[in-house]
Amino acid sequence: TRVLVEFAANVGLDIDWSPDGSTLAYTAAPPGAARNLWLVGADGGPPRRLTDRPAGREAYSPTWSPDGDWLAFGEAGAGAPRLVRVRADGTGLSVLAELPGLAPRGLDWSPERPHR
Repeated sequence: TRVLVEFAANVGLDIDWSPDGSTLAYTAAPPGAARNLWLVGADGGPPRRLTDRPAGREAYSPTWSPDGDWLAFGEAGAGAPRLVRVRADGTGLSVLAELPGLAPRGLDWSPERPHR
């Protein structure tokens, strides 16, 4: 057993292992900062902040793409909730959709299915 990251609260819906098991994605908000997406290696190296969301926008529920190239996450706060994606290296951040009504929790990127 190894501690990778110390959490100040229950973040059960806000973590996801990469498909190859090498990296844990999670959301956290250091004191006075917005909740952002972070990555930490299974080897226990230092965490790396992947996103820099503006004040009033909070990232939640990261989920890896089946190939491990992308992460999708929800974003809530000022304005409509949104579904956002970003490459695992932190580039290519884009809003996929604005979500009407309540923000869904527990996002999950389904495995790719063969085309018929």
